Amino acid sequence: TRVEAVNGSGLLTPKIVDWNGRARELIDRYQPKVVVVLFVGNYTDKDLWTGSDGQPVPNDYGPAFHREWGGQAEKLTKELSARGAQIDWVLPPPLAGEEGQRRQAGMTATYTALQQRVPGIALIDGVKALGGGNGICSAMDLFKQLAAEVPEFKGLSWGQIGDLGLPLIETGETI
Repeated sequence: TRVEAVNGSGLLTPKIVDWNGRARELIDRYQPKVVVVLFVGNYTDKDLWTGSDGQPVPNDYGPAFHREWGGQAEKLTKELSARGAQIDWVLPPPLAGEEGQRRQAGMTATYTALQQRVPGIALIDGVKALGGGNGICSAMDLFKQLAAEVPEFKGLSWGQIGDLGLPLIETGETI
């Protein structure tokens, strides 16, 4: 087992790490049978990637970002599998907040599209693998589960409870 990681690097940050170039070196050196790849979209506000249209790709995780990221993921997959290794991409693990969830959904869609273009790769569910087997990865997820299963929580959202809570059942007790 070999782990290669550089914090803050990503598929669109070749000035930090050129993963496509490094892939050739790593494959030649270690000759793996299986390669597990996890990139969740690290990018930068400096040294923006130049897209296939010649324009800088904004750090907004929008359509241009995902198009270019997906293209680089495909190149990396081909480089890693050139000597016969099985390539498994890990879908993003749980990311905090609404923005994190938006990024997670976008990256998941990008890797799912990659699998359609390169059918031999496998996708590993990062939420289940890294966030808990039950898919509950945050307090909000737990609350959604409670709202689905406990009648007193039905129709409530995390935001409605607030910092001080909300009486659900009158018990006559003061806490």
